Amino acid sequence: EIEVKLRLPSSAAHERLSAVLSPYHRRTHFQENLFFDGPNAELVSNLAALRLRFYDLDSRCVLSLRSKPQISGGISRIEEQEEDLDPAVGRHCAAEPRRLLEIEPSDIMRRVRMNSNLGGKQGFGLFGGFMNGMG
Repeated sequence: EIEVKLRLPSSAAHERLSAVLSPYHRRTHFQENLFFDGPNAELVSNLAALRLRFYDLDSRCVLSLRSKPQISGGISRIEEQEEDLDPAVGRHCAAEPRRLLEIEPSDIMRRVRMNSNLGGKQGFGLFGGFMNGMG
C-alpha cells in the first residue's frame, strides 16, 4: 500500500482535484481511529503508534503498529504492520485498553511487549482518536 498525502493551496484546488478523481471513486469508508499508549508514553517516545481502526461502524477492525518514521527527499515513509481483529474484541479493548495485552496470537502485541516494557500491570490507556471518511 502506498499512501500519498497532498497539501493543497486552497479549497478551490481541492475542488478541482476532487472533480478529476471522482470517476475513480468507488465507495466511502467511514473510519474510527483509536490510539493507545502506556502511562509514560512508552510508544510515542519511541516514535511508534498503536491504533485500532474500525471500518463502517463495526464491519471490520484492524490493529496496527506504526513505527520507524523516516523523511528522505521530502517524502515520509513509515513502517506499518496490520492485523485483522474481530470487531467485538476490538470494542472490548477500546473499553478496557489493558485487554490489548491479552490478544493472542498477535505479532503486533508481541513486538509491543518486547520493545516497550508494557507487559506489566500498568498496561495501556486510550490517548486519543478521531473519525473520518475515506474515499
